[in-house]
Amino acid sequence: MSTQSEPPLGAFFVDIVAPARMESPFRCLAELADRAFTLADQLTGPDPATGSAPLGLKTRYASILYPIGNTDLEPYPIKAVLHQNTPAMQIQQVVINFQTKTAECEGQPNLAIEPEQIERAQDEIQPYLQDVWRRKKAREKARQAHEHLAWMDFLERLESHGISLPESYSEPDSPHIHRRCPLCKTQTAPCTSCHVLMCLNRECAASQLNPFQSCSHHVSSAACLPCLEGAKSVPLLGQCPDCRLWFCQFELTWCLGRPKDRSNRPPGAYFRRLPNGAREHPTKPIGCFSCTGGQDRPHCSNGRCWSRVGGYTSVCESCSPGGGLWCTCEQCWICDDCKTTPTENCFKDCPRCKRVYCIHECEYIQFCTECARTTLCDDCVEEDWSGFLGPDAREGVELKGGCEATQCIGKICGTCLEKVRCEGCSKTFCSSCNQLQSCTCCDGRFCTACYSTRKRRCNDCDPEASQKG
Repeated sequence: MSTQSEPPLGAFFVDIVAPARMESPFRCLAELADRAFTLADQLTGPDPATGSAPLGLKTRYASILYPIGNTDLEPYPIKAVLHQNTPAMQIQQVVINFQTKTAECEGQPNLAIEPEQIERAQDEIQPYLQDVWRRKKAREKARQAHEHLAWMDFLERLESHGISLPESYSEPDSPHIHRRCPLCKTQTAPCTSCHVLMCLNRECAASQLNPFQSCSHHVSSAACLPCLEGAKSVPLLGQCPDCRLWFCQFELTWCLGRPKDRSNRPPGAYFRRLPNGAREHPTKPIGCFSCTGGQDRPHCSNGRCWSRVGGYTSVCESCSPGGGLWCTCEQCWICDDCKTTPTENCFKDCPRCKRVYCIHECEYIQFCTECARTTLCDDCVEEDWSGFLGPDAREGVELKGGCEATQCIGKICGTCLEKVRCEGCSKTFCSSCNQLQSCTCCDGRFCTACYSTRKRRCNDCDPEASQKG
């Protein structure tokens, strides 16, 4: 006996707020999930391997399944697979069947859920699903129209170059079929920048219409030479100088080219339109990830460096001929420009031994967030320097407190501590957190909470506030 196969199904995912809330766009679905998992948990109980049931909110989402066989018919939900991310419970998935109005989970084929509750969830999902389908269909229609225009342009360029189409050529019956070159039957591909259609068979006459380069790993990722040569930012493709292969942008390490004029080197300077010759060199790849050329050049750790545009940008030898500077822990590196600009680099040196440490990775030294002075490094603190350097030896700053703002770990020295203390609650806040505000009559400073309760005046300027205190 032949059985009718199920139609192909598509799916979209929605988050479910647990427990259900009135403002949720899927409130009925959330209530259905609450009911289904409550019944399932009562029947099975917690997982013996993990202990008792968890407390608090649960992370839930739903996979809404709908038929996709007929693209002209508006879809309707067939099933909803409810997922619950609670490791302590044995049941983490419940399937709602909208056609039979039933719910089931592992070991429980039919949970006691009213069909009316399932219908309410289905009525809630239906308009959302139709809206998703209409927007997807509109995008697909626009994509097909764009591909058709690109194909017609490809045929016109063949004709304008005197290349005749073979007599056996005929248009594809379906617009969904990927276009192949009419001359060599090779799959065509659009330029990743201008989207002009190109034949990727270099032996075919059609490939000469638009000279191109393609990635050695991703053949369909190609770009025409005019787009590569005229790229305003990092090109989408590049050639490794060591192995001479072409790769996608993210598979290479790049150098942007240091601006020759120091005034053109602030963060984001690469996006400035500089005249020809204003940089040490045009944007170029240093190497691919498989060759040592790309691994030998580190990224500048200074967030304000002119080279910081993307995660795959670095500094080549010609833009940092002095080799830059490594910190003591050898985790951070800065280029020559940042090394000679102390106010912008991220390195600090120990006042006593002069070893260089970074503020990002090195744990051997600390600094005051207000005055930027550093403590002695751990090695100098442990060693006995008495009588070795003399009475005028430089000593590090002593940190007396820290910023009390939420999630701030800044440390403050004794000299700066009183300058950043709230005169109301006596808490300290660093300048970076910007928690302190001045009295409207004098120089007294208060945190945000005290500033609002004291009418923006300190005790000396507001006698009433002084009496209340």
